[in-house]
Amino acid sequence: MLNLMKYYKAWFLVSALISVVAIAALLVYGLKPGIDFRGGTLTQVGCANTPPDSAQVGETLRAAGFEGVQVQVLGERSMVIRTSPQENEEHLRLIQVLSEKYEGMIEEQFTSIGPVIGRELKGQAAVQLILVSLGIIFYIAYFFCIPCFCHIPLHTSHHNCSQNGYNGYDH
Repeated sequence: MLNLMKYYKAWFLVSALISVVAIAALLVYGLKPGIDFRGGTLTQVGCANTPPDSAQVGETLRAAGFEGVQVQVLGERSMVIRTSPQENEEHLRLIQVLSEKYEGMIEEQFTSIGPVIGRELKGQAAVQLILVSLGIIFYIAYFFCIPCFCHIPLHTSHHNCSQNGYNGYDH
């Protein structure tokens, strides 16, 4: 049988190295929040024929003055276009540019998320991340019976602390 605990120091070192690399990458590159967190528009367009190349559509829209354009092919006859927040006039101009350049392209869906909603979602996500992290920490601390968390009497004999001779009262 493979004894992994024999090499626990090496596994801790591997874990620490991966954590350091992940934190460094986060600090260097940062997070790139999606449309839900920063606000923007999502326009789904349908094509009568095979959709044009997504890079070509992106270049067309950037040349027309649209910012933050990301184009993704969706299925066989649709595309999703993400842009920075737009007013209704800008959105109508986007549809006009597409329909003039690419024959048979029509709007199927339009969604706009304002930057205020994005900030609210970002704040709520941060709070939820902190709460979940604390829950995991307390669960692990209790399950592995870290002394400051184990002042609750244990009523089952199959708990980790009972197996190790700890009854919840000794300190």
